[in-house]
Amino acid sequence: MSAYAKGDRVRFVGFGEPAPYSRLRIGTEGAVAAVDDLGTVHVDWDDGSRLGMVIAPPGGRPQIGSSGRPRAAPITTDRASRLRANLSKPKAMPPQTPEIKALDFFCGAGGLTRGLLDAGLNVLGGIDNDERLRETYEANNEPSRFVCEDVTALDIDSLRRGLGVAESDTVLYAACTPCQPFSTLNQRRGKDARKSLLLSFADLVRKAPPDYVLVENVPGLNNAYGREIHDAFVKTLDEVGLEHRAGALIDAKDYGVPQIRKRYIMLASRRGEISLPSRQPGRKPTVRTVLKGYPRPVFDGEPELPNHVAREPKSHHLRILEAIPRDGGSRSDVKDTSILLPCHQKTPHLHKDVFGRMAWSLPAPTLTCRCTDVYCGRFAHPVENRGLSLREAAALQTFRDDYAFHGTFFHIAAQIGNAVPVRLARQLGDAVVASATG
Repeated sequence: MSAYAKGDRVRFVGFGEPAPYSRLRIGTEGAVAAVDDLGTVHVDWDDGSRLGMVIAPPGGRPQIGSSGRPRAAPITTDRASRLRANLSKPKAMPPQTPEIKALDFFCGAGGLTRGLLDAGLNVLGGIDNDERLRETYEANNEPSRFVCEDVTALDIDSLRRGLGVAESDTVLYAACTPCQPFSTLNQRRGKDARKSLLLSFADLVRKAPPDYVLVENVPGLNNAYGREIHDAFVKTLDEVGLEHRAGALIDAKDYGVPQIRKRYIMLASRRGEISLPSRQPGRKPTVRTVLKGYPRPVFDGEPELPNHVAREPKSHHLRILEAIPRDGGSRSDVKDTSILLPCHQKTPHLHKDVFGRMAWSLPAPTLTCRCTDVYCGRFAHPVENRGLSLREAAALQTFRDDYAFHGTFFHIAAQIGNAVPVRLARQLGDAVVASATG
């Protein structure tokens, strides 16, 4: 009898022999789809593959893999031994690739930096004006340095010298400027001074032009709310020869991120053509892909798993959560509306996702800087009566479990919610590498 059953989670750990399945990455997770009478285990991998068969031999510890078929190991809930191996890990650059040095402006907690490092770029430093980010950034992105500077007053020549950038180096400037000024949720449209931050970044590009530019922002950057800023930025790129460009609105769920997260991405090059990464085919990762298997978080004290801490619901919030149906239920499903907050009783049609639960079989909604608060969106756990833990939110942003965040609970939540998903960032880095190798 097979040691595996339908629905069991497994992780790809390598091939038994050379096999034609090399695109399946070590660390990819999957679910057992079927077990036949011979004990053959068929796996649906989370990257959309359904490759070959895996064998659980009679007796002894189950092994998966024979005759070149993928080998895998069962996923346990032992938090001490399991890092989220479905997330990307660093790779070596192809030998013919020139070293690409990168500077990450508005770096935040380092999601974009981590992805670029994983793609093989040499990220020399992250620049942000919030000193509280230093510990998180530097602890997880060695040897990158955190530079606490205001981009609007930055001396780009001094920065480059201080970080060891020579004029002959191939350089990428990456920038994830604050999202809120261009968001359709922002009610201060046209009045937010933070819109000028992209133009401040453009000024750095003009003064010391890089070879590549990467910009990530919310969809509003390329529509009516941000069009004037966008066009002025593009004009700067043209002036310094960054004339090869690719820009589009993308959704992170199409790039292996278990979250609906629509962002405008622009890549620019003055060394030849450049393209955005292609959407990943097959099934999309879901909340289950990431959250299933985590132990319960703590509400107070030091967790065994870094940052696996959640906010303990207030008594009246707990009463509401207990009434929300499991696995995707919403506030509108609550029959006794007298238990709802007064504002929701008065205007039930507004902010319908507040107190909603995530669904196991769907991507998570867009995480925000309040992604651990059940009263700020559809951020309740699918089945437990609580919001996400910081660790779970980080996993939905595709940070590995060993990426430890530092700071207060609320500041860490903001670090996570504002980050570029690591897996998406890596693919953007791959696109720059592909352009550099021609």
